[in-house]
Amino acid sequence: MAGKATPPWTSSSKVDGHGRYVDSVGEDETQVPAIYASPATVADADSAGTTVDPEMEGLTLFERKCVLVNRELDAMGMGRYQWCIWCLCGFGYMLDLLWAQAFGLVVNQMKQELGFNSHLIEDSQSGNLATSFSSGLCAGAFVWGVLVDIIGRQWAFNLTVLISSIFGLCLGASNTYTTVLVLTAFVGFGVGGNIPIDTTITLEFIPKNRRFLLAALSVFQPIGVVVCTAIAYGFIPNYSCPANGPDGEPLESCRLVSRGTPCCQRSANMGWRFVCFTIGGITLGVFILRFVLFRFQESPKFLVSRGKDEKAIRVLQHVAKFNRTESRLTLEDFAQLADETTSVQSSDSEAPLFHNLRESGHGQKSIQQSVFGGSFKAELARYKLLFSNFTMIRLTLLVWITYIFDYWGFTIAGFYLPTILLLKNASLHVSLRSTYLSYLWIYLPGIPAVLLGSYLYHFDIGFHNSSPSPTSSSSISSASSASFSTPPPGSSLSPPSPSREHHHHQHPHTTARRKPTISCPIPFSISISGRQATMVLSSLLMSLSLFLFSLVNTQASNIGLNAMEYFFQSLFNAVLYGWTPEAFPAPVRGTAAGVASFWGRLASIVAPLIAGHLLDTGSGGSGDDAAGINNVLYLAGGGVLVCTLSTALLPRGVLGRESY
Repeated sequence: MAGKATPPWTSSSKVDGHGRYVDSVGEDETQVPAIYASPATVADADSAGTTVDPEMEGLTLFERKCVLVNRELDAMGMGRYQWCIWCLCGFGYMLDLLWAQAFGLVVNQMKQELGFNSHLIEDSQSGNLATSFSSGLCAGAFVWGVLVDIIGRQWAFNLTVLISSIFGLCLGASNTYTTVLVLTAFVGFGVGGNIPIDTTITLEFIPKNRRFLLAALSVFQPIGVVVCTAIAYGFIPNYSCPANGPDGEPLESCRLVSRGTPCCQRSANMGWRFVCFTIGGITLGVFILRFVLFRFQESPKFLVSRGKDEKAIRVLQHVAKFNRTESRLTLEDFAQLADETTSVQSSDSEAPLFHNLRESGHGQKSIQQSVFGGSFKAELARYKLLFSNFTMIRLTLLVWITYIFDYWGFTIAGFYLPTILLLKNASLHVSLRSTYLSYLWIYLPGIPAVLLGSYLYHFDIGFHNSSPSPTSSSSISSASSASFSTPPPGSSLSPPSPSREHHHHQHPHTTARRKPTISCPIPFSISISGRQATMVLSSLLMSLSLFLFSLVNTQASNIGLNAMEYFFQSLFNAVLYGWTPEAFPAPVRGTAAGVASFWGRLASIVAPLIAGHLLDTGSGGSGDDAAGINNVLYLAGGGVLVCTLSTALLPRGVLGRESY
């Protein structure tokens, strides 16, 4: 390996005649933006009489330290600490869908008791509950996504579930629709930070050959949906007001009818409250697991990005001790990297990310690492990395577009498909209990979908011929047979690791896969990432299932197409959520994932309002719900179809590369 491929955030750099990276402004004036953008210049190994690790070429001091951290974690393997982190972060994924699904399953019982969206009132409010939850999710995704890169992963990891548990338990005691909306927004604020935070934490602790577990985190989402559906199935049919009164019409809220008229009272409609109490208790239990029973350590990469190298070493030692092994990485290893990097003169790396080389001739400028006493300007400068060059601009914008329309589609699907199925089953005279039981069959396929996504996560297909040469016809025939190598996730993909005493000084054994090769007199290279192909195909099929659902209305087809939609939704999100933090460097990883989630949550605020209006007014007063139902399905399916296009246009250089 002659040199390290340039990370996309430094793609403007060039390589000189000695194989060293220089900035595009020229060798005499190497300008590095204040944050991260230009790679460090590597010292001339020959003149120094030392050997430079080939993987370290073209990397900043921070990236070099991250390479050592990665190697240390790779040497530890998937130990007890990593499995605890994976499970606890998975519970965060579970809570996200546990709460989101709950509101879709209890909204009809809320309507009956609290009196909103009744035919007795003119103002339609069917979308307000979903919008309130989405507003909280939106604020939570942005706030926690930014805070996780400022205050660290540790506090955000625990506070998100604490907030959602407190307000979730209070939700079950609500007596007015306004109170429900306010508490729902606060539940969303806590839940909103789970996915960007949990994915970031998992990525920064697991070894590289277990990276497929990022996608596997999403298996907790369909589990959350199934658990929520089972809870609702146990409470809603048994503790809810009858769907039809003496006159055959649904019972109205006691707030809207005169005294003596049969109505839906609180005492007869406790089912939705029991659901909220139960899910709130589960959320509180997750907080106890995270904060009381398990001691979470701050991310080493976050500590390194803040210049806290000694604390990063202590964290690695703690993780190794928890895993019943030993960490060999020391501060001296970090100091040696600083000595080898000519672009950074300080061996203690107090400000490895916020240093401008133009100022190095006038003394290194120290940046305070305190959250409140630090430089706001320096913090803001980190975010410029998202737009540092064309590749990063393209990546950032396409990720935002993907999240916007993904959340648009699955928010409408998650909130309105249960209602649509209820309406369609009512027209087929299917009982309420049978409808809620069918939800279990619909959401169970999400579990194998995520497992499939975890396998396809590293399934790359390519055709390559980089060095054509005259060969005999027999050799051409032999070389033309394409061979595919797709070992299952977690299997051995590399030669045996070097001894632990030297693993952080040697070239890493990356998870390179054999790709199909075809001999050809013209050099060519075609590579399709498993991540990208999976996202493109799954979003296309998810959209197709929504369109087809508008064309059928039998009990079997309704269940089948709902299950198909959720299968491909789970497959798509498993890969998307796992890949997103991989595409961005550690200093802005939480911010990048959080802001992407923020835009998605913002779309999920608007989507249910539009969908609710279409559902309520689609019949045009004719009493036929079919037109309104179809409009909602077209709205969701069209949004998901945009994801197909945006994921197809993603830059391939960021799919499956090294994570810093």
